[in-house]
Amino acid sequence: MNIVLLLLTFIILSFLANETFAALPNVTTNATSAAMNEANKLLNLASNVTSNATQSAMDQAKNVLSNVTNNVSITATNISSSLTSATMNNYSSDQYKIRFHYPSNWQVHEKTSRFDEGTDLEIKNPALGRGFILVQYGDDPTVDFGSRDITTAVYDVFKNSISADYSYEYRVIEQPKFLTIDGQKAGTFLYTFKDKYEDNAWTWGSQIWLVYVGDHAYEISFTERTDEFDSPENIQIRDQFIKSINFLGNTTNTNSPGVGRFAE
Repeated sequence: MNIVLLLLTFIILSFLANETFAALPNVTTNATSAAMNEANKLLNLASNVTSNATQSAMDQAKNVLSNVTNNVSITATNISSSLTSATMNNYSSDQYKIRFHYPSNWQVHEKTSRFDEGTDLEIKNPALGRGFILVQYGDDPTVDFGSRDITTAVYDVFKNSISADYSYEYRVIEQPKFLTIDGQKAGTFLYTFKDKYEDNAWTWGSQIWLVYVGDHAYEISFTERTDEFDSPENIQIRDQFIKSINFLGNTTNTNSPGVGRFAE
């Protein structure tokens, strides 16, 4: 009796096991299909979220860029406006027959006697180790620069300027070229110089203009450290200074005795 019950139990369990294993593929397939459906839903959701986030980020970036551009434009306009009007002063020298604009925070010194030291006119940035403009007046171009021909004189000044002191290292940036200043023919060139023997010496840039006005001559220079020479502020100062120059009617020899480096 017991044996019969055991056999019947074994047969029933075997049948149930077979039915269970037979059902497993369908269960697995259904589970896999359900999981795939859920995964696709998540991917679509992620795609939408990413797309929306990307669009939002792009919109924000455009707004930031627009604000930055507007601010830069406004700042540049303000700088230009301040340089060309609010921060520029007029200066006239009856002695050297010249008028020009210069930065209001710079200092102007004019020689009043041939015994005064320095250049005839000095316009300097008060900051230590910063830019300056020099104006040297000459009574006679032939005596002062060796020729009444402006082209010859410009090339002579150019050669002398880049070899004036053996203790300095010179480099030509711009060869001589010609223009007009207040309607008068002028020449200009640009070079750099640096002390060979000074540790950590600055390199300076110097642009020279030579102009003949009647029987007189002017040698003008703008000098600044090379790291600041072409800053927007200095470019504006140079351009404004040169364009503003007005020679006060000295188209004939006014003979100002006793003044100027070149006076005899």
